[in-house]
Amino acid sequence: MKGQAIYVILFEYFKKYIMGEMNPASCADVISLLKELRKQELEEDTTMLQALETYIPLQANNYPYTVDDDNKKNGAYDCHQHIIDSLKEEKEKEEKKNEQQVVILQGKSGAGKSLFCRHLEEALWETCVNDFTTSIPVYISLPKCYNELDEKQIISQALQMKQINKEIIDIIRENISFVFILDGFDEIFDKYDKNNNERYFYDRFNLNEWNAKIIVTCRSHVLNDEDIKN
Repeated sequence: MKGQAIYVILFEYFKKYIMGEMNPASCADVISLLKELRKQELEEDTTMLQALETYIPLQANNYPYTVDDDNKKNGAYDCHQHIIDSLKEEKEKEEKKNEQQVVILQGKSGAGKSLFCRHLEEALWETCVNDFTTSIPVYISLPKCYNELDEKQIISQALQMKQINKEIIDIIRENISFVFILDGFDEIFDKYDKNNNERYFYDRFNLNEWNAKIIVTCRSHVLNDEDIKN
């Protein structure tokens, strides 16, 4: 008990005087902060918040969108459930094989990709409440945090924009599993495409440094095979 009491005192000192009372000092603090910030982001985006209240499930196919597509005739499925099932399957495989999991969600402008991302994020947070081993969802608007001069730090920059300080990023990188939802790739593609030394965004964004599953949204016909395959 004495050792535990000393640990608590030292941790409280570290949190208050070294990290600062307003900064997260543990993985639990980070998770709590991310959850609260998601709520604040939606409260500030009333259009998105209202759209979530009347959300209509997004239909998807396993092939590129064309103008003449008829989902009913081409084996469309519920996109949300498909991705949830995919994330569960990947979790079961993690101990057997360490491999990248990247989901590319493409669709025409106005198809509801951003709304879907927020809906998925909400569902994943609800899962986290009941299962602490579940990966933490983080919605990232690529147009807001992309810097073509420092692509490799895009996740760190996005987390810092969410009030996660640099000092703890290395800790959470090693100790928290994430689902990064990268929305709006098409909006940064012109800047991204100027650098042709490396095509695959997974490598360019240093996503291999994170214990994370990646979901990327983009308008149809913007990304090609070289951009999404290693």
